Amino acid sequence: MPPEDNVFSVAHERDGAVRGSRVVSAFGIRPQFGAVAVRLVGRLIAGGALSDIEVLLRPVQRASLLRVRGKEPIGFNFSRVHLSENGTVVVAVDDTLEVQTDLVPRQPFRMVMRDVLLPLQGGQTSFDISSFEDGELMDTTVSFPSFRAPAHVDVSEVEVLNQYKREDSGQFRVEAGFGNRLGEWAQLRARLRFSVGLPPPLTLHVAAESWRFAPRSATLREQHALGGVSTVAVEQLEALAEDGSAGALRLKLDTPLFPQDAHVYELSVDVYAPSPSDCACWTAGRCLLCKSNWTFEVLDGGRMPLATNDGLLLGFPLVSELLFAVFVNRAPPSALLDLTLRFEGVGAIPATSVIVMAPAGYNFPYSCLSAGTSNASLSTDNAPKFTACIGRLNIAVLGLNANGLFRPTTVSLRATTPRSTPADNRWYLEGRLTEGNVEVGWGVAAGPSSEGLRQVTVEYGNFKTVSTHFLIRFASAVDVEGSGAIVVIPPPGYLLSCEEFLPYVMPRGADQVGLGCSALRQGVRIAYEGATLQAGAPYSFTVRGGTAAASAADTAADAFTMQILQSEGRIVESNYQVPAARLVGFGNIETPVLLWYDQPLPGATIWATVGIHIPLRAPPGLQAVRVGLPEGLRHGVAVTVRESQPNGVTVASRTSAAPVYVPGTFSDFTEWTMLARASGFIGAGGLLGSPSGNASAEGIPEEPMPIEDDVRRWLDLGRNDEVGVRFKPDLSFPAGELYIQFPVVLPAVMPPLNVWRVTFVFADGSPLASFVLPGFGDKKSSSPDAELRARHVFQHAGLEYFAFSALDRGGAALGSRGRLPWLSFLLFASGAPWLLGAA
Repeated sequence: MPPEDNVFSVAHERDGAVRGSRVVSAFGIRPQFGAVAVRLVGRLIAGGALSDIEVLLRPVQRASLLRVRGKEPIGFNFSRVHLSENGTVVVAVDDTLEVQTDLVPRQPFRMVMRDVLLPLQGGQTSFDISSFEDGELMDTTVSFPSFRAPAHVDVSEVEVLNQYKREDSGQFRVEAGFGNRLGEWAQLRARLRFSVGLPPPLTLHVAAESWRFAPRSATLREQHALGGVSTVAVEQLEALAEDGSAGALRLKLDTPLFPQDAHVYELSVDVYAPSPSDCACWTAGRCLLCKSNWTFEVLDGGRMPLATNDGLLLGFPLVSELLFAVFVNRAPPSALLDLTLRFEGVGAIPATSVIVMAPAGYNFPYSCLSAGTSNASLSTDNAPKFTACIGRLNIAVLGLNANGLFRPTTVSLRATTPRSTPADNRWYLEGRLTEGNVEVGWGVAAGPSSEGLRQVTVEYGNFKTVSTHFLIRFASAVDVEGSGAIVVIPPPGYLLSCEEFLPYVMPRGADQVGLGCSALRQGVRIAYEGATLQAGAPYSFTVRGGTAAASAADTAADAFTMQILQSEGRIVESNYQVPAARLVGFGNIETPVLLWYDQPLPGATIWATVGIHIPLRAPPGLQAVRVGLPEGLRHGVAVTVRESQPNGVTVASRTSAAPVYVPGTFSDFTEWTMLARASGFIGAGGLLGSPSGNASAEGIPEEPMPIEDDVRRWLDLGRNDEVGVRFKPDLSFPAGELYIQFPVVLPAVMPPLNVWRVTFVFADGSPLASFVLPGFGDKKSSSPDAELRARHVFQHAGLEYFAFSALDRGGAALGSRGRLPWLSFLLFASGAPWLLGAA
C-alpha cells in the first residue's frame, strides 16, 4: 500500500451530499524491501575470513540511511568494511553497519560490502535490513535468510616428506634439509582442525594443481582432547588410474567431525610430485616449480562446502636433481689446492647461484675461484659464466650471470683440505635463484680422500702483549722418513722465535744431532735430518714468542697453522685451524719464573718457587692462581697455616707505589682512562693530578696483596699435582711481585715433558689464562739472577728464601751485589719513575 493511502476517511452524507468529512492517519505500516538478496561474492568464503557481501534490494520509501545487521550466525563483524559504490560508511560496529546513501522508491539498489569478517563457525546466515530518513524508520526486512557460510578448516603442521625426510637413522640429515624432487613419491602429512562440528554423511576433499594422490594409502586419525587416538573409517571415492593414483583425494566419512576444542585430525596420504612438463602453474609462469595452492574442504552435496581452508595453503616447491663430480690430482691433508667441479646435470630451472657444501674440515678462502682458472670458455654465450666464488669454512657460493647454470660445464675452485678424510665424505650442491633466494635443485657426490694430522695443540700464556713460552704438541698419522720439518705459524699479531727453543720429544738422528730452529715469517720452522717422525708418537717442543695486543675479531683468522713437511717441502700433514686461546689483560703481567732448591734429583723433595711480576695495577676479578705440576710430580703441602713451614705454602710479596699509567701518547683511551682513574690520577672532575700516596713511598704503608683472609680457604689443595692460592676478587691487584713457594716430591723417573703451568682464574667467567713454564730438565740450579731477585722479595717480607735448604747457603745477607739489580726497582717504588725516564 502506498504511504499516501494509509489513512481513515470519515464523511457525513445526507441526500447524496457530503455534509461533513475528516481524514485521519491510520496506524503505522512499515513496508518491506522488495527483491532482497544477500550474497557471498568474495574469493574467500571460510569462517573467520575477510570477504565481500553483495546486498540487492528495491526500496519502497525514500531514505538516506541504510542499516544492515548480520543476525545469524553470531560472529559477523563489519568494523573493517568499506564500500566500492553507492554510499558512505557512517557506523561500523561489530555486526551492524550503517551507510549514508540515497534510496529512491522502486529503484533497484546494489551495495557491496568489502572486508566483512565472516563467523568462524559458519552456518546458515540471516540479516536484518532497514532504512531511515531523519531518524524515522522507513523500510525494513527482518531475519532475511541468505547464503550458507562455510566453517573454517585449520590446516597446520603440513609436511611433504620424501624418502630422505622420512628416514630416521640420521644418515641423510643434509639431504632431508633440501626440497622434494620432481617426479618422486612422498608422503603428505597434515593436522586438521574444524571450527564447528560437522554431521555425516561427509566427504573430505583434498586437491592441488598437478599433484597426484594415492587414495589407498590415506589414513585419518582422530586425536581426542582428553587423550587417546583412534582411526576414522574412510572410503575413497575418486576413480583411480592404472598406477593407483588420482588427481584428487575424496574420502567418504560416515562419522561426524568434531570441533577443534574436542578433536584434532591427522591426515596422511602418499602424493606424487609432478615432472616439470606436468606442472601447469609453472609452465604457465604463475608459480615456481609446482608451488601451487592446496585445498582442504568438507562437502555434503550443497552448493557451498560445509568447511574449507579457501585453498590458502601455499604448497611445496619442487626442485631438480643436480648431477656433479669432484676431481683433484691429489688431496694432501690440510693443504690449499685446486679442485674441479664437473656439472653433469643442471635441472629444469637454471640456478644463478650454486652453494657448494664440502665435508666438515674443508675450508674455502673468501675468494675461492682458482687463480689459474681459464674463463675463456666460460665467458661465451655457449657456456655458463661464473662471476665470483665467495667461501667461508666448508661452504662456497658460486655466482653466475643472469643466464645461470643452463648447461653442463666445469669450474675450478680453491680449497683447503681437512686433516683427514671425513667420516662422511659426501659433497653437496644446492642451486638457488638469486632473486628471491629460492632453491631450484640439489645433488650429492662422493669427495676425494685425504690423510690429516691426528692431533696438535698450542699452549701459551694467553695474556695481551706478553713474551711467553709456547708449548707445541702434536702426533702424526703417518711416518715421515729421512728428513723433514715442522712449521708453526701463529695468528696475526703474534710472533714466534727460536729463542729458548727446547725440544722435549722430537725426531733426531742416531747421533742425536740434526735438529734446528729457524724463523719463518712470524713463525718458526723446526727441521730434522736423518730421522723418522713416527706415526702416533707424541712430539713436543717449546719456543719463545709474543702474543698480540688483542685477539683477532675473526675467529677463523685467530688460529695457528701447523704443517709437517717432507724434505722437498711437500705437505704431508697439516692443520690450518688450531684455535688460539682468547687473550686477556691483567696489569701488563710478565711471564712467571720458576725457581727451585735443592738439586732436583729423582725421588728427592725440592722447594719450588713461582714468581709473578705485575708491573701495573690490575682491575678486580682475580679469584685464584693455580700452579700445576708436570706428570708424575706431586706437592708435599700438608698444612694451610700462613707461617712459613717446610710442609706448607710460603707467600712473599712486594708491592709498588708507582703510578699505574704513563702520561703521554696512548693507543687505547678507554683503557688508559680506567687505569688512571683507578690510581687516582683522574679525579671526579676529570682533571689530571698527582695520585695521593703514589708520589712517594716514604711514610706510606705498603699495600698488601689481596690474598683470601680465611686460613682454611686461602689455599686450594684439591689435587696432589696442583697448588692454588685464592684471592679476593672484589679488590684490585696492586703492582709488584708475588712469590709462591712450596715443597714438591719428585718421581723416580722424571717425565720427558717437564712443563709447569701457572693458571689465572677470574671471577667474572672470563676464560682461564695459563702460562707454560719449562721445568728444570738437566739444570741443577735456578737462574742466579732470578734467584737473587726472589731473595730480595723474601727478605723484604721478613722471610728467608732458602729456609728449608739442606745446603749451607753462606748466610742470608745480600750485600751490595744484591742491591745493584734492584736500583731501578727501588727508584720506581720510591716514587721517582720520571727520574728513571729522564736518565
